[in-house]
Amino acid sequence: MDSWPLTVTVRDLLALPDMADVPVVAHDDDLDRAVGDVRVLDRARLAAAPGEPPPNGAVGGLAVVDCADGGPGALAGTDVDVALRAAARERAHALVAVGAPRLAEATRVLALRLGVPLLVLPRARATSAISEMMLQVRSPRVRHAEVVCAVADRLGRAPREPTAVLDIVANALQGVVQLQSGSRIVHAARSRPHDPAADPGATTVPTVVPLGEVRAPFTDVINGRGTAVLPIRTPDPTSGQLVLVAANRRGGPAWRSMALDALTVAQHPVAAWLGFERLSEERRRHAASAVLDEIAAAGGQLSAQALALALQLGWQPRGWHLALFVRPVSDAPLDLGEMAALEEELRSAGLPVEGLVPRAGGAAGWMTAGSSDGLPTVAATVRGVRAAIAELTGRGEPGDVVVGVGSARSGADGLLRSIDDARRSALLASPYLDQDRVRAHSGHSVERVLASWSGDDLARREAAALLGPVAGTPSEETLRTYLDLMCSVSATATSLGVHRNTVMNRLRRVQDDLRLDLADPATRLALQLALRTAPSDRR
Repeated sequence: MDSWPLTVTVRDLLALPDMADVPVVAHDDDLDRAVGDVRVLDRARLAAAPGEPPPNGAVGGLAVVDCADGGPGALAGTDVDVALRAAARERAHALVAVGAPRLAEATRVLALRLGVPLLVLPRARATSAISEMMLQVRSPRVRHAEVVCAVADRLGRAPREPTAVLDIVANALQGVVQLQSGSRIVHAARSRPHDPAADPGATTVPTVVPLGEVRAPFTDVINGRGTAVLPIRTPDPTSGQLVLVAANRRGGPAWRSMALDALTVAQHPVAAWLGFERLSEERRRHAASAVLDEIAAAGGQLSAQALALALQLGWQPRGWHLALFVRPVSDAPLDLGEMAALEEELRSAGLPVEGLVPRAGGAAGWMTAGSSDGLPTVAATVRGVRAAIAELTGRGEPGDVVVGVGSARSGADGLLRSIDDARRSALLASPYLDQDRVRAHSGHSVERVLASWSGDDLARREAAALLGPVAGTPSEETLRTYLDLMCSVSATATSLGVHRNTVMNRLRRVQDDLRLDLADPATRLALQLALRTAPSDRR
């Protein structure tokens, strides 16, 4: 964590607005040297004999030399080598060549041999750039305050949507500013360079910053980039942490401190936008749920009011629909963050799902087309949903769910029936194996019987009570496998990777704990139904 007093480095100077796209011709891996002063190398200093001590004892500064041909006191381009030697003699930590022509390879090699980073500054920006550098080195707090106050002033007069806020901060810092959730970039803005062709890599591109849980603001060098990180207090802490990140590969300690203060100013309009967006999203989803309820109450018919609301939400109720039903593994309802993350991954997997709508027991979404041929096949939908869940799980994001896929149906009544098909399938999906997390509707009577049983609240409570003594233990997993494998001890041992004696011991423990006899067919049937029916957080 950086803190005052801060040392200004060559890297910090390169992060200044007029220096952001200035190329480093040589020695760009040694830019973290402290800069104590900015001084111009005049002819007296250039003519000093080798080995002569630096004038005024100046050491560790940034040397500036005018290389523009024809100007008063200017150097010829071929004399940059002389300036490099003078900078090395004065122990300068970098040389800025103003208006230098195309440099020979020998000059770059000389800079590397002398250990002096060589920067080439366009003459058009020389005056303002040198003034900026002098202010940054001699009064870093002034420069720091100027940037932060400018951010605050512009944010006070700008639109409050996050892209506009991030754009203001990014241009003030001459870097990238992004709003990040876990390993996903929600919004990002990049500063506009003076000359992108001069050094395309000078400004950092938006890249996910690898972060765990961020408990407090901090600054550091992450992946070779100066980075400032600020956690945002969200309206709903359960929807996943959001952080503001500012990054610049040329950002030294002074830049990082300034960036953190600029993010602190920006967090308030961002947090206000998040609250407004959450409220708007809740209203939209509840309005969508109300439309579905109205269609259901009308027996699948569309009233004029329901049609108007559906069209306002962007639906095509009279088209063909293929529904999904998302059921959380626990009995806790899905929150907005989980639904938004899953929607994004579903669309990335090629499934154009309408926004998920809260329903009893989970959330429903669907895809719509003008004909059944325009919809993805059920098999393709199952593959896409599995890919989306795997991506979320791989990122460690919240949202442990199972999903049912319905069948393609037409019209408003068909939409409700497709959602009901998907809901029944979701009740039969299992969170234990990846291939069982997504279940497609088969329409078979066996599936309907099992779904009806699994969806009954009384059955779920009784199942939880029956399995309570072994819930969440290895004995429960052994019992489940044993029943699924037709009560074969050997097959169960092989599936679980344990000795058959271990299986038999666990089954005896199940009988003792539940006070049941596994030799009784009715008992085995009840246990198998209970294992399918018990609330998932008890499993």
